Amino acid sequence: NKIRVVREELKFGELTASTQDKNVEGSYHEVEAGNVKARTEEASDFRVTAEEGKKNTSFDVFQGQIEVSSGDKRESVVAGERIRTSKSGRLKEKEVLPGVPILTAPRDQKVFILDPSRPAGVTLAWDTVPGAIKYLLMFSDTALFTDALYDSQRAGPRAPIGEVPEGSYHWMVAAVSANGVRGPDSGARRFRVSAQKIL
Repeated sequence: NKIRVVREELKFGELTASTQDKNVEGSYHEVEAGNVKARTEEASDFRVTAEEGKKNTSFDVFQGQIEVSSGDKRESVVAGERIRTSKSGRLKEKEVLPGVPILTAPRDQKVFILDPSRPAGVTLAWDTVPGAIKYLLMFSDTALFTDALYDSQRAGPRAPIGEVPEGSYHWMVAAVSANGVRGPDSGARRFRVSAQKIL
């Protein structure tokens, strides 16, 4: 019948889903976390976060729209919004997500020439996001950020990274609002530190 159904269950941790428009009537993508479900029938990007051993769950929508249900209550959550549950599993009021930081330096794919006499230092920079009080910076030598070399919160839009050895690196930033809401990631940029001069 060509109906496409995807169901995922999140016990704890974080899950990011990218869904497609339904191909035929009856198709949907659903993520369940505890007693709360998020469902969409359209192209959407969203994140689900669940705390281990607790009923606190959050749903952040970056693109498209999802329907979140808990018990007999349902809420439509669109791009740029978040909804959380209380410890009892009830849906709270929707919140606005912070904007996406725009990365400014270094430019994507930049190559830094390593000076043998001293370690290379790199300063990462991005534009400020209105309403953000801090930024989550991730810096890794893998494109999937599976083993972050640097993962910390910064108060401002700059981060000096000292003693960067030869190799390829990836980085991205997310803004965090005053009430602790983390916005969407900026998308990754890459740079390389090389001992070989480019002719």
